[in-house]
Amino acid sequence: MLIDTRTLPDGSRIQADIVIIGSGAAGLTLAHEFAGTTASICILESGGEEVSSAVNTLSAGTARLCGPDGSIVQCDDYMTESRERSFGGTLNVWGGKCAELDPIDFEQRDWMDGSGWPFDKAELQPFYARSCALLGIATFDSRMRDGTSPVRLNGERKFVTALRTFSDLTGKLSGEKFHRFKHAVAGQDGVSVYLYATAIGIEATAAGDAVSHVVIGTLEGKRHSVCGKLVVLAAGGLENPRLLLNANTGWPGARLNPHDQVGRHFAGHGIIRSVGAPGDRPAVVEFSPGMSKRFGLYLDKDLTAVQGLFTLSRAWQRREGLSGFSVTLEPIVVEHGREYSPVYFSLEQRPNPHSRLTLTDHRDRFGLQRLDLDWRFDAADKDTLVRAIREFAAELEQSGVGRLHAELGAMRFAESLEAARHHIGTTRMHTDPRRGVVDADGRVHGIGNLYVAGASVFPTAGLANPTLTIMALAMRLAAEFKQQLRGRSAVATRREWMVPAG
Repeated sequence: MLIDTRTLPDGSRIQADIVIIGSGAAGLTLAHEFAGTTASICILESGGEEVSSAVNTLSAGTARLCGPDGSIVQCDDYMTESRERSFGGTLNVWGGKCAELDPIDFEQRDWMDGSGWPFDKAELQPFYARSCALLGIATFDSRMRDGTSPVRLNGERKFVTALRTFSDLTGKLSGEKFHRFKHAVAGQDGVSVYLYATAIGIEATAAGDAVSHVVIGTLEGKRHSVCGKLVVLAAGGLENPRLLLNANTGWPGARLNPHDQVGRHFAGHGIIRSVGAPGDRPAVVEFSPGMSKRFGLYLDKDLTAVQGLFTLSRAWQRREGLSGFSVTLEPIVVEHGREYSPVYFSLEQRPNPHSRLTLTDHRDRFGLQRLDLDWRFDAADKDTLVRAIREFAAELEQSGVGRLHAELGAMRFAESLEAARHHIGTTRMHTDPRRGVVDADGRVHGIGNLYVAGASVFPTAGLANPTLTIMALAMRLAAEFKQQLRGRSAVATRREWMVPAG
């Protein structure tokens, strides 16, 4: 059921088994997992069915991208343009790219401070398979394009092939399939989606060890309260920490952020086409005669087919102490009888506690303090980039495939990075509350019924587009919730109810 919160009597009280703040990949997947159950689900969406500039302005803030070479780019627009407040969240503008994280992404890597998830990839694998089914794509262990084999570049000592594919369950295409999906979730028994319902407060019980209710507001000035047995922040890697930081100022004992971890370790993805001085030519691969025919898996950008890219092998990462790195080839360009492929590089940003979100003195229309993003890459990030590019160039030549033309000169890192809409790590998982915000189940340390879902809980970013992992984690969280609700004596057997406050 879709409900326009603006039409409710002021001061209404809403109650449900599970309250989900956000209707994007995490929120919709979590609610979808309760189809056919008796649980009542309330989804709070700040926007409506269509994007609204008045609503999206609530996301405004300040941001800087800082490179290890001292380059700085002010990018305030990133705070609004990299996310969307509307039913379906950023899935409305998601390009559909799907990939699993690599097993090494979950490992404790001795050369990378802050690495290591509380569980390994095997824990997540069943949920990856179910997420692929929901997205209408084949599982990755069954994928290979007919007649197209991966290129074993120089024996795969340093570079291996990783696979990517695309789902059509996205609003960026025609959007019809995604439109049907999100409305089907809203139409499930027990699910109600409240539109124009901006979460503006998370209130504590008297003991300060649980959430008593969430305060929501409309731009027209109405205020309502929402109570749930379980409360989930699924509003994205910027808004999740923002809600926690704002709520912490009034929380008993400031227990939402006792160790100053909320907002730290911001990591994002981006692509780099030029690694030289500003104005240098973007990198290209010049193929040796006849060699491009072997690279169909990498050059064909048909969104209905599997695509390949080159990544550093796990063995080489371990040997050299490198983070994740990939090379993506683009369709062939012919110049003067020679075949070239433009290429771009992607880098796994290492966890960095100084790359962080903080609150500013500026406030939105609800009085919430706005965010400042200080997005920092360090010298180890650039070292991986430069060393991996040199190794890739050497592997191409030694294998006889071709040559990489890339000007490794006076690169201005921040000016070269094209940022993606991936906000990672700001409420990271860790078993130790001094080093993370949530535990292995996504529960905020010390708070009995408050959970976080989405890429903000990733301890490390990896290289993969995060959507598939976000969905897999949401399914894992749903399984935990089902166990909890079965263990309670008062599981709702009806939809959440709304009554005027008395």
